[in-house]
Amino acid sequence: MIGKVARNVLVTRPAIQAGKLTQALQLAGFTPHLLPMLQIAIHNDAEAIAQFKQAIAAAGSLGSEPLAIFVSSNAVSCSARLLARVGLAWPAGLRCIAIGPSTLAALDAQGWPLFDWARLPHAVQQKAVPAPVAADVDAAEPGTDSSAATVHNSEQLLEQLEQLSMAGRSIYLMAGSGGRQLLERAMGQRGAQVRRVESYRRQRPDYTVQAFDRAIAQFLGVGAAIPADDAGAPRERGALLFASGETLANFSTYMQQSTFSQQLAMQFCIVPSARVGKQARDAGLQRVIVAGNASQAAFLHALQSLS
Repeated sequence: MIGKVARNVLVTRPAIQAGKLTQALQLAGFTPHLLPMLQIAIHNDAEAIAQFKQAIAAAGSLGSEPLAIFVSSNAVSCSARLLARVGLAWPAGLRCIAIGPSTLAALDAQGWPLFDWARLPHAVQQKAVPAPVAADVDAAEPGTDSSAATVHNSEQLLEQLEQLSMAGRSIYLMAGSGGRQLLERAMGQRGAQVRRVESYRRQRPDYTVQAFDRAIAQFLGVGAAIPADDAGAPRERGALLFASGETLANFSTYMQQSTFSQQLAMQFCIVPSARVGKQARDAGLQRVIVAGNASQAAFLHALQSLS
């Protein structure tokens, strides 16, 4: 039974990824409000496409059991689109590892070969499991339910790969422009030859202060698009969902300029990890809840615990 606490939920995922999450929230009795804090754009410039094509074409000649690590379902979908554009198939000898349940589901849908975790006696087994209708992401993104056997972030992946020799191994890090450098540094220190293969770019959406405040006013339920300083408090406390530190950072930039900055600071803030939780507190958000990962199921569980 959903109570008055956190019925309104602000979804900050990219618009192309938010559909299943908003549907699940509605089915669970919440009212989602979509305000994307990240835009995903496939690389279209000739130089980026040429670099992608060269990297994939060279994969067939790599020795020492090369691996491709996909950091998000965006990396899978954008890579598939670029492969079609340049007329290449995914190399049969380049096995894939997913970060996040939705990334794994995206790889499974493409039919690309997966790394056999059974070779590592103490590692997780990655299995794509269809999500229940009312139950992501990045990753964090929609598509599959999460389970205890899923690698949800870079830190968990590095822990699992401690059992695998990296010396001389070629690693393709399938990602977007920018982002964290943890995997490159850690695997490089273990002797791997890490190559970052970018298929898309992430960027902060361009909102005016007025447009941001209108969306926040609707989420807060204050009854006015841009209230005066003495405007009434929102009818109930809501929840802000952030699947990554980058979406939180983008939101924080707009929050600092917003008429509603104080009200936003008092909303529940649900994040995937302690690292992003610290980032949220540093940004002034006072009611931080760590969901454990960025999956749809984890977010729903965290929200329902507030009711």
